[in-house]
Amino acid sequence: NLSIPVTSPQMVYTPFVCNSTTVLANPQSCAGAWKLSNSSDAGSATVSVSGPSLASANIIPQLFFQFRAFDLFLTTLPSSNATVNITVSSNGTAVSTLFNSTFGSVTVINLPGDVVSLFTITFVSSTTPTRFDLQSIIITALADGAITSILPPATLPPSISVPTFTVSSSTTSILPSSTSPAPVQASSKNKKVAEAVGLTVGLGLGLTALSTVGLYCWKRRR
Repeated sequence: NLSIPVTSPQMVYTPFVCNSTTVLANPQSCAGAWKLSNSSDAGSATVSVSGPSLASANIIPQLFFQFRAFDLFLTTLPSSNATVNITVSSNGTAVSTLFNSTFGSVTVINLPGDVVSLFTITFVSSTTPTRFDLQSIIITALADGAITSILPPATLPPSISVPTFTVSSSTTSILPSSTSPAPVQASSKNKKVAEAVGLTVGLGLGLTALSTVGLYCWKRRR
């Protein structure tokens, strides 16, 4: 098993991600963004988001992760109570489900380990304030696989005009991969928002279900 830190370059966040220093010093600049926890150990850091904000152009928070593995395990913190759409796509097909993060964990099994899969989390807005707190992602890959093969570098998509999109609890958007943005500083917020809007493309790809993939949500033991 390979644990993937939430600070990994393979984790792509939109609209952007704030480091813990910026979250503490200027929280208003991180409205609508993903927020890293204050941890001296990058491996134990967590990341949270509370949904879109006018300050970040109402961009729907999303996370993208490309990998080659057979299984993926995700856990959330006890403080997490948001619903998110989880999509796993590979070879042009995909399976997705709504996940109530109070359950505590999601397991994706029977992935084709020899090809690149894309794992996507899309925040689903609610009538009441909610938050999604990601604790960890662990993948099961070949023991002798090279790290560059298991975690391929992300690539930027071609330039496409900005689409129109709305928040919906019944639909989700699949975004193309991109290079991971660095933790944002307050002075570069507008630039990060503009980049995120430019990356929000590829709506309605017409993907079909992966019949061999199993995706399970497990309720946290209390």
